[in-house]
Amino acid sequence: MFAILSAILLAKLHAQSHFGTYETSFDTDFFFPLRVPLEKVKFWGSPHFYNNGTPWINSPDEAAPWPENVRYVGEPSHELDENWQRLIGKRYFSISDEEAEKIWGDRRHEYVDQNMGGYTAGFDVFHTLHCINELRKALRPDYYPPKSHTLHGALHNGTPRSVALTISMLRKHNSDTYKIHGGS
Repeated sequence: MFAILSAILLAKLHAQSHFGTYETSFDTDFFFPLRVPLEKVKFWGSPHFYNNGTPWINSPDEAAPWPENVRYVGEPSHELDENWQRLIGKRYFSISDEEAEKIWGDRRHEYVDQNMGGYTAGFDVFHTLHCINELRKALRPDYYPPKSHTLHGALHNGTPRSVALTISMLRKHNSDTYKIHGGS
């Protein structure tokens, strides 16, 4: 029995290490000259529930250090929009031909940025945050008219189909680097 359990654990460990680890990076990670160290952070935004099942969350502590003092949810406002803009507004960056080749291989030439030249990329986690922000806006068409708040037009236009597509994309997100096709 011990031998069987050991074999199963060894196989599982091998399967996990085949793709990489947080400490050594994963096969799909973007190549940076410096490694970003792991940092353990306690998430503070968990919802609470009243006895009747109604959810609520604590308001951010304005005296707390960033990012605990920033509000991203609540009634639509200029402040909320500015907070989201600071979080995801500069999510794209230029990469060299060598970096593009490491990430996308020979297909990199399909993704030349027509506006800026070279290649424009972004981390999927920021695209995911952008989609969450678009869903936030789609829930309040009284404040954010449909099609007035998007870079993707048809994808995030507030219709049930576009919301379903966004949710499907969020379900599949990862931490890869993605390409910006044609600089759009």
